[in-house]
Amino acid sequence: MKKNASRLRSTLATIIALTAVCSATISPIAAACAAELNAPAAQEETISPRAMNAQVVDTYMSFSTANDPSENIDRYNETYKLIYFQNSYALTGTQIIYTSLGISPNNPFVVGFETKYRCIYDTW
Repeated sequence: MKKNASRLRSTLATIIALTAVCSATISPIAAACAAELNAPAAQEETISPRAMNAQVVDTYMSFSTANDPSENIDRYNETYKLIYFQNSYALTGTQIIYTSLGISPNNPFVVGFETKYRCIYDTW
């Protein structure tokens, strides 16, 4: 019986020692987890919608002549560009880049004026 009591005391001492070691190891981890759980929630990031895009006319030429109005051309030699927008876009006007004396692109015997325009867009 004394032997069993001695063994029981030894086992209890070992359990107590292991508990102390485990609690010393686990306590900082538990404290860190508790702090993380009790921390105020981080502000959620707002994600803005991805911008849309469209390929639009950037520049174009026109030709006009008073000698033969049937040779007038409203638009030719168009160039394009890509624009980005959140909701929509609109062509709001044109800007004259230059006007010069030129020959009709359709008939080399017709002289007139060629004008180059740049398109202006608003986006929103």
